[in-house]
Amino acid sequence: MAKVDVERAYVKCLVKAPLLREELNSLIGMSASDLLEFGTVAESSFVRMWIKHETYRQRAQDLMNGRNPEDDGRGFSKPPTHTYPFYDSE
Repeated sequence: MAKVDVERAYVKCLVKAPLLREELNSLIGMSASDLLEFGTVAESSFVRMWIKHETYRQRAQDLMNGRNPEDDGRGFSKPPTHTYPFYDSE
């Protein structure tokens, strides 16, 4: 994604707006130091929290809509824990 799109996704996190899958995937791949380029430490930690929230929301939405998580290749083979898929780069 372009930097403008990543910045827009960052701002959407700060106002608690739902993220698109592409926006979520671009933010998940960013390290904490990358997120600090867009805002303060407090904002970056809030964005991390919102990314986790949106990941859970999208997983629940997929399950509610009857989508098998193993079919599309993303899968839930590794269930979320306190750190996975977050904070891998720290």
